[in-house]
Amino acid sequence: MSYITKSVLLFAIVASIAYAYTKEEIEMFQFQTELNKKYGSDMNIYKFLKLDKIDSNYKNINNKQIIKQVRKLSAKYHPDKNKKYIKLYQRINIAKDILLNHESRKNYDYYLNSSRGFPKYDFMKGGFYHSLAGRLQLNGILLLLFVLTVVCPFFHVLYLKSTIIGKRMKMNQFIDAIIEQHDDTKGLGVKYLKFDTSEKQDESQIDELCIKFGKVYSVEKDGKEVLMDPSVLIPDMKVSDVFPLNLFFGKKK
Repeated sequence: MSYITKSVLLFAIVASIAYAYTKEEIEMFQFQTELNKKYGSDMNIYKFLKLDKIDSNYKNINNKQIIKQVRKLSAKYHPDKNKKYIKLYQRINIAKDILLNHESRKNYDYYLNSSRGFPKYDFMKGGFYHSLAGRLQLNGILLLLFVLTVVCPFFHVLYLKSTIIGKRMKMNQFIDAIIEQHDDTKGLGVKYLKFDTSEKQDESQIDELCIKFGKVYSVEKDGKEVLMDPSVLIPDMKVSDVFPLNLFFGKKK
């Protein structure tokens, strides 16, 4: 992976975290979801506080009107009058806090007037997700990072291990077959076997073998003899071979 690609990938991760929904936004989405489940899909904070009866245009409603209406509802539905009002009283105060905070009200109005509405909760995406903005809940990003840094490497390690074991088994079978078919010295001498390489397509293909005292060696171009031991010819995996580390530290092709 090139330096530019690595930089872009790291930037995308950092940007997605920075662009993730804030804690306040998540609480607002959760509250809106709660209102919709309790009072219907067309319910919003303004209707919940009955501010729509004061002015149907929510933008015209000021903080004084909000405070006045909240006090009226709080007095009517105070838990001291009836314990069953506890949850309702809590909702009234949450709605008040959202509308009296300039930034949270601005965000609320944005999603309220958006054609896509408020972000929906999606367990597979790790929480609240808005397809229009492409934003994720931080939990979703952390879940994705967990999958990339823990789950994927775990299964990749299993795959690499099984691949190495399989290759070593085949190599052992190959070595045994060479000894059985060509060691007519019965392990007491040395014998060389040369292969026809006129149509050689793979540079890793072995040109010459040496059977020496019951063991098989590959003969390098410089004449060096290397024991055909699976642990030598098929080495163990390295940490840098495991995804996603291989993207950053793997050998450049």
